[in-house]
Amino acid sequence: MKFFVIFFIVLLFNGIAIAQLPVCSGPGSGLIYYVDNGQIYNLDPTQPLSATNPSANTLPVMPSFAAALAVCNNINGGATSPTFYTTDGTFYYYYNGTSWVNTGHSPGNSGAVNIGGGTHYIYSLVGFTGQIYRYDGTSNAILLTTVSTFNGGGPYDIVVDCNDNFYLLNTTLQTMEEYNSNGILIKTFTTNSPISSAGGGFAIIGNTVYYNNTSGYVSGPIIGNTINFSIINASGLSPSPSDFASCIFGSGSNSSSNDTLYACANGASVALTAPDNPPYVWSIKSGSGNIIGSGKNINVTVSSNLLVVLTDSTICGLGTDSFHIIVPNANINFESSSSVVCHTKTTALSANISNNPNNTNFTWQWTPTNAIVSGGNTLAPIVNLDSSLTYYLTLTSSPNQGNCVFTKRFDFNILNCDTLNIKLPSAFSPDHNGINDIYRLLGNTKNVNYLDFRIYNRWGQEVFATSDPFKGWDGNFLASPSPAGVYVYSVVYKINGNNDYSSFSGNVTLIR
Repeated sequence: MKFFVIFFIVLLFNGIAIAQLPVCSGPGSGLIYYVDNGQIYNLDPTQPLSATNPSANTLPVMPSFAAALAVCNNINGGATSPTFYTTDGTFYYYYNGTSWVNTGHSPGNSGAVNIGGGTHYIYSLVGFTGQIYRYDGTSNAILLTTVSTFNGGGPYDIVVDCNDNFYLLNTTLQTMEEYNSNGILIKTFTTNSPISSAGGGFAIIGNTVYYNNTSGYVSGPIIGNTINFSIINASGLSPSPSDFASCIFGSGSNSSSNDTLYACANGASVALTAPDNPPYVWSIKSGSGNIIGSGKNINVTVSSNLLVVLTDSTICGLGTDSFHIIVPNANINFESSSSVVCHTKTTALSANISNNPNNTNFTWQWTPTNAIVSGGNTLAPIVNLDSSLTYYLTLTSSPNQGNCVFTKRFDFNILNCDTLNIKLPSAFSPDHNGINDIYRLLGNTKNVNYLDFRIYNRWGQEVFATSDPFKGWDGNFLASPSPAGVYVYSVVYKINGNNDYSSFSGNVTLIR
């Protein structure tokens, strides 16, 4: 708890008092300010405690009996802002750059001496009762609410963010509670405070909570809804604080957060909602898309992966929220878009996935499921071809990656290979009359996907060979006409969709 002592100090530098106002942005920001016996001290929480950390602030000693401290926007209309505020239990005071100014306004209760400042309000806590008073700079503070659970816990202090939400840390109950400016509880954090006594104060810098009480100086990061504290110095700070103060922090509990969303197709519209109240500025930092609307709720039309940044445009201007919008993408590849098979049988399908730049996790499923023999959720299923069938491979991204669906079609045609009638004539006459000039395969050769066709003369010499089912022998050998007579041929071939080889051989008569 706070102790009220009259203690006058005048610090001089070359005979001139140097006033160190709170620094809330840029170099020198991020300090904890605290008070002991009317003297303000500056503490850099990023540095080890030492003979120069904390260091005495050179502001004039605070008004008599004032042992409270807050950093706040100047809600009384003064030009110096942000600045320090304090109270002696009777009036609020603020520092105007040269001296402390009595506002003439009461904190509402002589025990409401545990204060914290925000954008538009100062809140005061009565430690033993949990009463919260709110001051707007125009008149005496009003009783806002009573936090019934805060009736003797500690530390006795209050922190405010730039949305004017206020925070109470209770090391006895192992909680930190966030309330809005109307005194409504909006969030509870759980803590593991190692020291649970009253006294001192607390501050929030970035996402780290610091406090000091009669047993030590402690800090802990805010991770989700929990705060894991550890002791920095079991002896506490020296000089010993009666109250902490820090600059208005962030943009509420959602400050500096990141959200990843998924749009399942280019051109899709994604709805975004600001976590707190405006004013806000929405902007696209990378990628291609369009923002539709303004204020708390907007839509973004997505043309590619996007980074949309929401910036808090309140006076504290520290809060940002980044929305990463990802368009999952994948190409489903087959060797061809269709396949011809010879007859009803089981066969294997095969697919692969490419162009997945976001490393999206997919599951896959083939349909119709009643024709899948095995492996329906793999890229290489076995299917039952009992008729002409159309198969679909469907890819679905994981639930935390948008549940996006991609589908590609694969067609089978059933063919009776016995009706292909692949054969060769018994004779041909390469006399250039346009009739039987070329000796080639007859029948449904378009479904032949493998061919070894050779012709030999009577001495076993190969006079012609081809693997093209549409090519044939013109009767020449080594650029000269072959003599009339009987030649021997051999044919080995395969049909689309059939893994078996077929072959036949025979004689052909060359007529001249």
